[in-house]
Amino acid sequence: LMDDIISEAKEYYKESVTGWQHIYDEARDDLKFVYDLDEGQWPDSIRKQREADGRPVITVNKLQKFVRQIRGDQMMNRPRIKVIPVDDYADVQTAELYNGLIRQIEYLSTAEIAYDTAYMHAISCSVGFFRLITKYEDDASFDQGIYIKRIINPLAVHFDPYAVEFTLEDARYCFIEELVDKKDFKKRYPGSE
Repeated sequence: LMDDIISEAKEYYKESVTGWQHIYDEARDDLKFVYDLDEGQWPDSIRKQREADGRPVITVNKLQKFVRQIRGDQMMNRPRIKVIPVDDYADVQTAELYNGLIRQIEYLSTAEIAYDTAYMHAISCSVGFFRLITKYEDDASFDQGIYIKRIINPLAVHFDPYAVEFTLEDARYCFIEELVDKKDFKKRYPGSE
């Protein structure tokens, strides 16, 4: 049974990586261009030719100014999760209670960092994510807390490529790649190979 689950997960992972490849290739190029990394704003062949000819390779990155301006606008008007009662069964007091719980989750998570990181990635390369996780309050408790966490590398997130909703809420699965030290992995998952 476990082998079937792992085999299915591998197939889904391959499907998601392949399905998002063209988007992530463009996003990677955008990041290189915006932050002038690797080839950046000069394709490698042109850069080498100019250097061989003794001509300067100057980069005047005018794009950063606009990225910072959009980020500044976002920081002045930060996104917030807000519960709004909309139907006959909704209660204003319950909505306020939920809003208070959500504000506490955002505060304990330092959610602004997660939102800012996702937003910067979205304006720099059109792809940005943050995640909601639950974790146990301590080792002896069954109580879990909800946290909003940032995703540092948006290109490590692989959603179901057949999801059609803008929010990807209809995705059947999602993978988030994470580098884990081998020793740490063995501590987390004893008995693993």
